[in-house]
Amino acid sequence: MSVALALAATLITAPLPADPLTGAELAETLGQGWWCTRNVPLRGCSNIARYDFERGEIEECGGSDIAWIPHALARGARGNLQTVAELRPLLESLNDKAGAEGYTTVKTCQTRAFRTEGDALCSTSWAIKGKPRMWLTRSGRWGDPDDHTVSPADAERYWWFWPRMFAEEAGQDPDTAAKDQGIQCDRFSTRADATLAQVTSVEGRLIHYVLTPLDRLEDGVIVPWAVF
Repeated sequence: MSVALALAATLITAPLPADPLTGAELAETLGQGWWCTRNVPLRGCSNIARYDFERGEIEECGGSDIAWIPHALARGARGNLQTVAELRPLLESLNDKAGAEGYTTVKTCQTRAFRTEGDALCSTSWAIKGKPRMWLTRSGRWGDPDDHTVSPADAERYWWFWPRMFAEEAGQDPDTAAKDQGIQCDRFSTRADATLAQVTSVEGRLIHYVLTPLDRLEDGVIVPWAVF
């Protein structure tokens, strides 16, 4: 099961909004500040994003449970996955450090390109512009001096590991799959409480999110998605 479909399985399906924002309204509304794009009730945001319509870029930060790392190691052992074997030293090092120092969350930030198609905003799932940034964190707060900063080279290796592993599990060429990015298109509509409704298509399923506005990245706390 891909990570996109795994996440989708935990979310509420919903019909398309009756009156989605137009292309012009997307820029006017989404282009203002940061958005908590995936809420974890009473805890915080698992994803925070800022939409730059002049550059056509989404700056996005998210968190995953540290347990994804031993989960990947176990999957690699069960399936004799070469992609896991290649990254095992890094994965084990991150897992050992997290266990020894109490880190609970992998926090990453990256930039993706997007384009508008009518009333939809379309982007790729994994392809990014520039280098990802990565930390191990206990609190999920931004600028936490107790965070452990992962090197840029290891952050990039970790980022690309996931689509490569999922591809190998599916019997595909990991290197080809990492470059062959599917397009995901989202539609947004306003809600009475100043939040936005987002409907996205993930592997043929319509998934509903609620976006909450944030004035600054620092106003949001990243909390992890659990392992599925």
